[in-house]
Amino acid sequence: MPKISLLTPTANDTVNLALDTIRIGKQALIFVGTRPSAEKTAEDISKKLGTEDAELEKLSLEILHALSRPTKQCERLALCVKKGIAFHHSGLTHAQRTAVENGFRNGKIRIICCTPTLCLSGDTKIWHESLETPLSNFNGKAAIFSLCGTSLVKIKPEAIERLENSSELIGIETVSGHSIKATPNHRFFVKRKVKKLIAAAGIQKGDRIATVGKIHIEPKQASLKDFVKDNELPIKNQIIEGKISYFIGAMLGDGHSGAEMLSDKIRYKGSPCLVGIDGEIFSAAQEVCNILQIRYAKKTNYHGTPQLVLSKKKWVREFFLRCGIDKLENKHLSEKLETLDLNSSASLLRGLFDTDGYVQKSRNIGFSNISERLVKQMQKQLLRFGIVSRIRKASTMKIYQKVYNTKESFELTIAHKRSILDFYKCIGFGIERKQTDLLDIALQISSNINYIECGKCKYKLYSNIFSGRSKSQKRWGAFKLKVISILGERGELGSKELKNILGFGLRKKDSRLNHHYQLIQKRRTGSRSKTEWYWKLNDIGMWVYNNIIKLSKNIEYVQSMKVCPLCNSALLFSIKKGWRDSDIEGDIFWDIIRSLKKLDAETFVYDVVLPNFPKSDHMFVANGFILHNSAGLDIPAYRAVIRDLRRFGKTGLNWIPVLEYLQMSGRAGRPKYDSEGQAITIASSEPEKDEIHERYILGEPEEIYSKLAVEPVLRTYLLSLIATRFTKNHKEIMEFFSKTFWAHQFREMPKLEATIMRMLALLAQWEFITGEDFIGANELADETKIHATPAGRRVAELYLDPYTANHIITCLRRGRDFSDTFPLLLMICTTLEMRPLIRAGARDYDAVQEKLAEQDGKLLQEEPGMYEEEYEEFANAVKTSMFLNDWIQEKDEEYLLERYKVRPGEIHAKLDLADWLLYSSIELAKLMQLKHALPALAKLRLRVQNGAKEELLPLLRLKGIGRVRARRLFTHGITDIGAVKRAEQARLAEVIGAKVAEDIKKQVGQEQTQGILKFGEEKVE
Repeated sequence: MPKISLLTPTANDTVNLALDTIRIGKQALIFVGTRPSAEKTAEDISKKLGTEDAELEKLSLEILHALSRPTKQCERLALCVKKGIAFHHSGLTHAQRTAVENGFRNGKIRIICCTPTLCLSGDTKIWHESLETPLSNFNGKAAIFSLCGTSLVKIKPEAIERLENSSELIGIETVSGHSIKATPNHRFFVKRKVKKLIAAAGIQKGDRIATVGKIHIEPKQASLKDFVKDNELPIKNQIIEGKISYFIGAMLGDGHSGAEMLSDKIRYKGSPCLVGIDGEIFSAAQEVCNILQIRYAKKTNYHGTPQLVLSKKKWVREFFLRCGIDKLENKHLSEKLETLDLNSSASLLRGLFDTDGYVQKSRNIGFSNISERLVKQMQKQLLRFGIVSRIRKASTMKIYQKVYNTKESFELTIAHKRSILDFYKCIGFGIERKQTDLLDIALQISSNINYIECGKCKYKLYSNIFSGRSKSQKRWGAFKLKVISILGERGELGSKELKNILGFGLRKKDSRLNHHYQLIQKRRTGSRSKTEWYWKLNDIGMWVYNNIIKLSKNIEYVQSMKVCPLCNSALLFSIKKGWRDSDIEGDIFWDIIRSLKKLDAETFVYDVVLPNFPKSDHMFVANGFILHNSAGLDIPAYRAVIRDLRRFGKTGLNWIPVLEYLQMSGRAGRPKYDSEGQAITIASSEPEKDEIHERYILGEPEEIYSKLAVEPVLRTYLLSLIATRFTKNHKEIMEFFSKTFWAHQFREMPKLEATIMRMLALLAQWEFITGEDFIGANELADETKIHATPAGRRVAELYLDPYTANHIITCLRRGRDFSDTFPLLLMICTTLEMRPLIRAGARDYDAVQEKLAEQDGKLLQEEPGMYEEEYEEFANAVKTSMFLNDWIQEKDEEYLLERYKVRPGEIHAKLDLADWLLYSSIELAKLMQLKHALPALAKLRLRVQNGAKEELLPLLRLKGIGRVRARRLFTHGITDIGAVKRAEQARLAEVIGAKVAEDIKKQVGQEQTQGILKFGEEKVE
């Protein structure tokens, strides 16, 4: 523990509470209303301390150099950390936040001054055993999956925290079909070049993100009596395994239980039946029916398809129904079936894949069903075997070689090579024709052998030992064959003699290309030469020469052997890795981000508090993702000091909600660390103390209100419903909204309907919706069909507020000359999506007016009058545009912090918003045929992404070249790709470093190898 000397207490109650906390050997969280307050309070406390600690010095340096050039914020935080004090808010970089949290957790940092943190949506489902429970309903008593290294272990969380939220959420969806909603600062485990935690706002489309690759569910035995509860079981109780679980799987795929569940009661309707064309399934079903004494009869349905009709006994129908064989889209796996042992689970899955599964020649295994719940449960069951799959929606279904238009169905596909092989080994098909197709795929994958290996004789024979992909590799392969042939013919030769015969060097620098060494043994002798090596074929080399080379056989002949020709031991085979093989790492699957969307704010968000022991990486599984627990780190906060209970809003200084107070108070006193916790608020007078006691100690939490009452949310949601064809006319729209929580709260449907009609009129005016005989929203008949226009569909896909989309389209139509980027920046900064904007204070008035005067006649929108209500927000937009303009003029983080009071963490959040809005502008410009605006928008987006002037754009195309390195190259006269090609590598190394210089030379098709510069396949001395 650091040695801390306390100075004299002050008149500041918050500082005194912090000093007292340190004096008694405890830690505290101090909650304040704003980020500047957090920083100042931390500084005020640190000034009253004297500290000597080498670890704090090290931590301070780590925080100071989190950016390439430290900002004043970095310096302030580093000075505080030296004293064991820190501030924490979203304006810090990820590295700084992590360092502060870890320092607090290990007891080095004693006080953190912070603003409240945010987390996950309440409907996020946390995974525990086979169950998935929404965070808003999870009681925290069950052990959940948590990451430890690359393995998922089970840990019981300490708490589930609920926090009030006002920020918008980010929706993340992966290629495999996993999706989740999180606040922008919630961190995810991402692998780019290295694995690291990245805030949701910093994640990009195409990133690899940690998802579940394998789970370990505790197996539990199930029997007939677990499913037959309402009726008497007339036969001996049976364990659900093997043949019975296969039968259940087949019934889930192509069967009907003869009953359905209505309000937790069973409605018995008809005879259970199994439909299909495969005799193998019917034979397996008949065998189980005989075991369970279920009568059956073979018939043909009205489509002419064979079916097996089963007994109508109630216990039979109840059994199938409680297994999950419900009506169509309600089919699912009961909880008991989800925890069967692996062999029984494999049989169940085999029954499902035998009925609704298929094999494609394009190396895919698939399964289609209209029950989304069943398909998602299957995806999870496959993860028990380490089999990764993806889910997508489809409007057609392939059944017995025919494609049918169906209800919306869900297709599960297995395409990963390793997963296909695991499916073949662990599950497979029971139908011969499907198993044959699966075997063909497995053989294709397995035949792609990298090398065979004998563990006893210690050699590896590579498939490309005498070949290659490129011309140079093929030439080197032929050379290696010549080496082996000569040694086979002549016996042992010295390296000099062998080199003279061949006319080439005997080895390449890259050891991966020297696979022929597996056939050679070498010795060095000093009798003839101190440096001479003697080469000859070893035992396996002689066998290859005599049985392959001399007989003119292909080396691939060796790969057909099962045993070593020298020792008769079984050979091991290494399959060539696919492009995504590295994405499976222990229990992690590094899935690819398919889409990112900005979503509406939710009143409450949630976080999971994980303990330090047993050991975990503070990551848990929810919605298939492996997530970091954002706010609720296991930190021993004895005290929670809530300094600011009032906060500035549009109407001035207001009390914070009771719910937010309760959340912050809940941080005081952690299990295993303290027997009690102290939540302290500060009152300046007796009346204020009474007010706090009445409002927060005795007060009730606030009601929750629907966000649909906010017009931007309603506009966006209404257009989305129409664009996705979820509602097709006025009547369906009103029916939908009449069932919402908004309608329940609002109660007055006529007023609600008038609001919706007004929104429809706006959408029609903006040409985002149209309809048959569409006159106006107020004149719509109930059955008038409403369609989204192509522009409306794209706006819905971009998840833009239609008001914003219309604003962008209007601005772009007005523009003629886009040579000046500022009007485009102002265009996106005057959207609702960019809020909160950077506030323009009284000191900024002159700068804003000067900028507007400079842009006179160039702006793409009307400037409001100085005395109009909208002017203040417009001035804020101008200042925000000036901030973005300075960024693309290559101003650094320190300048932006000083000039605009925008911290590094906030900078990148604003840049992400700007990037999204510019991308949306490009998409809308394409759609509306505004081709004249596209080049300027595309260039501006690249400049915002990189923070660079236009002259650097050619260099920024190179991977590993950011604006700093690009500016260095430009300053030294290397201004584009052509100049990079012409420049000597040594000169590039002087400017940007040897490693980066080598890398960019490779990117432009040039590579330096042993003094020879290669251009593609040509070599130039």
